[in-house]
Amino acid sequence: MEVLKCIIIEDEPIAAEIIADYIGAVPFLECLAVFNNPVLALQWLMDHTIDVIFLDINMPGIKGNEFISAVKGDYQYIITTAYQEFAVDSYQWGVVDYLMKPIDFARFMVAVAKLKFVKKDQTQPKFIKEDQRIYQFFNVNKNHVKICIQDILYIESVKDYLKISTGTQSILTKGKLSDLETAYKPYGIIRIHRSFMINLNKMDSFNQNEIFVNGTSFAIGRQYKESVQKYLETLTR
Repeated sequence: MEVLKCIIIEDEPIAAEIIADYIGAVPFLECLAVFNNPVLALQWLMDHTIDVIFLDINMPGIKGNEFISAVKGDYQYIITTAYQEFAVDSYQWGVVDYLMKPIDFARFMVAVAKLKFVKKDQTQPKFIKEDQRIYQFFNVNKNHVKICIQDILYIESVKDYLKISTGTQSILTKGKLSDLETAYKPYGIIRIHRSFMINLNKMDSFNQNEIFVNGTSFAIGRQYKESVQKYLETLTR
């Protein structure tokens, strides 16, 4: 049976424990982690791949809707809250369901029954792991060039090609940024502009309009500004 991997973001310990128990009773769900701080969850998601997030909507520091906007990942959300007034708005954020506390198991099952099992995209990049280093081979003029994902500084869209730059090399390979967005996000490489993805782990500094990586300035595109800025704000709190 295919299993959906989950995390819980909930600042009420009893509520978090109840949700974790419910998940444990469902054969097609697996809880990987529980967070009482959404900022810590954001950091954890940079290095892990999951399917479902059980998210409390009213937490200190960053609200549930702000979290969804900041992450912009391909996750399914089930909201858990004691505040009914957010219910209508929550569906505009693309959530699967909205659970009011206290949550009973029958209502929980109604929500998780709505979750989708998405067939994994076989066109996604094939990664190779060596110790803690992650690599991918790219086709460059019929040669296959090995690149360490963690070493990437930025990826630039150049017509039908991608320019991938590390600290020591730069390659040009056929492809689109959209082909890499989902797979690269867990490694901190995110899209900030229609023409650029940058490695946040290599970031030197930033302001409201640009991010500096290895001495180079990258403008934050208007389309991506809200989600990028909300993530960057979590780094300064």
